[in-house]
This record gives sequence, C-alpha cells and structure tokens, in this order.
Amino acid sequence: MKERHAALVGRRRKRDFDDNDGIGGFDPPGTGRHLIRCCPWPVRYALHARICSTWNSCRVLFVCCDSQRKHVRLQIHQCRSNHYYIIVAQNAGDVRADNRRSDAIPTIAARVKHQLKIENPYTVAFDIPFGCPGWLHGMILADYYIRSGDVKKVLVIGVETLSRISDPHDIDSMIYSDGAGATLVEATEKDAGILSHMTRSDTLKDAHLLDLGKSYNPNHGSDRLYLKMQGHEIYKYAVRTVPQVVKQSLDKAGFTLTDVKKVLIHQANEKMDNAILKRLFKLYNIEGIPKHIMPMTISWLGNSSVATLPTLLDLLQRGKLENHRLDSGDLTVFASVGAGMNINAMVYRVP
Repeated sequence: MKERHAALVGRRRKRDFDDNDGIGGFDPPGTGRHLIRCCPWPVRYALHARICSTWNSCRVLFVCCDSQRKHVRLQIHQCRSNHYYIIVAQNAGDVRADNRRSDAIPTIAARVKHQLKIENPYTVAFDIPFGCPGWLHGMILADYYIRSGDVKKVLVIGVETLSRISDPHDIDSMIYSDGAGATLVEATEKDAGILSHMTRSDTLKDAHLLDLGKSYNPNHGSDRLYLKMQGHEIYKYAVRTVPQVVKQSLDKAGFTLTDVKKVLIHQANEKMDNAILKRLFKLYNIEGIPKHIMPMTISWLGNSSVATLPTLLDLLQRGKLENHRLDSGDLTVFASVGAGMNINAMVYRVP
C-alpha cells in the first residue's frame, strides 16, 4: 500500500478590514486529488460570521454571505465518505466588540459548523488553544488523522481578534492585528504534501513569557485582562530554539536546508525572524542567505497570531508577494513560535 500524505487543497487569505465585504463563489477542485486552490472566502472577525465557508466533500461548490444580515448559506454535494474534521486554532475565544469578555462555550469550531448548517454528525469540530503555532499544530493534527485512514478531509482554521485583547497603553501591543485563514487538507498518494513535522513545548521556565495581565494605565479602572509579553525573553528563546526545531523536521524528512525553496515563519517580529533564519543557516554551516528565501508580511499586515502563516501561504500562492512563488515539487518549511511556549515546524512539498 502506498503511503498516504496530507496535501493542501485551499487556503483563505487574510480578510480585508472592510466589514461590509461579501462572498463570491470559487472554482470547485478538478478531478485530481492534489490541487492547491485559492478559496476567496472573506472571513469576518466577529464570531457570529467569523468563518463563511468550508468544504464538506470534494464537491462543495458555492458559498455566499449576505453582508447586511450576515447570514451564511452553504451548498453541499454529497460524497462517499462522511468523516471530516473542523479544527479551529484560536486563543482568546470570541471577544465581541460590545463585550470584551472571552466567550469560549461552545467552541468556535462548533459555532462555525452550526452556522454553516452542516448536518453530518461525523464532521467533528473542536478548538485548539496552542498560542501562535496553533494553525500549524492543526495542520499536524490533520496529517495524523488523514494518515490513520479514518478521515478524508480536514478543514484547519486559524482566527484571532488580537485588537480586542490588546492594551492601548502597551507599546508591545502596537504590532498586533486581526486575521483569519482556512486551509483544506486531504489525502494524496503522491510523494508530496506534508512530509514531516516536529513540535516542542517549553513550560518549566518559559510558560509565562506570554500571558494575560492588567493594563499598563494605572488609571484604567477596570479588571479587564490584556495580552502581555516579555518581548526580549521571547526573542532570545525563539532565536535559540526555532532553528533547532526546523532542522529536526528537515532531518526527519531526509532533507537539508539547501533543498528548501521557501522558509515560511510566523510573522511575529521581522528582526526576530531574520535572526532565526540567520541562526538556521549557521546550523548548516552555510554562508550567505538566498535573497528571496523568506517572504515577510508583518510590515503591512502585523502579527495576527494563528492567522499569519495561512495568510502568508495564500498570498504566496496567489502571486501577491513580489519575488516569491512556489511551483510543483518545491520544498517548503513552515515554523512558528508562541505562547506556551510552543514551537513547531512542518516540511511540505508542493504537489
């Protein structure tokens, strides 16, 4: 029996900041099982319409949204298998504009499935709070599920509204942004897709480098909690540890750094990402870093936590990043670091 790999079928770009956008349709996948398609789904930040489409089989055709009433309509064609997963990576729950308390019951994934009116009880929906590496962790879980043979497709969503848990009196919060991305993963028997991955959690000393705390404004007069980070310590931790995890994932897949076309790192801090890349090349004793190996978007999209990597991938695949593209057969390595502290990496070959 041929080994089954998990391959990406579609990604959703980061939404625009205009809350009045609607949804258009998208081209259904062809007969091939390994296509990567851009799915132009606007994704709203308010949870009542946060994710506006999904795939329930290989033949889902059309999704649309009434931008005035924010109702979602889904048209689903039946397929032979009825086991699917919806995994939502998020960390703060639903934080509404009119009530900044976190609302996490039911899960975001359950609400997504409910609003999409998916009747299939074997489309299992759950959330994973894993810090900024959450979307990548969802991809890793999808790979495990698909390799087990029990699941045909997994929708992995990364969504965050950091603007609603950011302290306006904290200069470290100025880099945060809101974003959302959705990725469809399905099985392939080609020597492509997700080839390997590696994850680690460092909680003994580093669990509270990112956590929630009170506003830095002494006159704030509220018990609300905001996202806080020890930026300098996180920088040192990431630069020291992320390159090791990336190398471990490449070693596990049987590749070296010179085989990699693109390095996609969570868009947390441009200076930090450049330092990570420099340290990674140093691990391989390689002098000189290729000029266009690492695309960056943080200068204009900010740090949207779990949404940075699917956003980056979507922009890359749609040709929206100058001097950056991926072709069939290209090897890519993803990496992320965030609250926990958690780090993961994934090696992916474009089908």
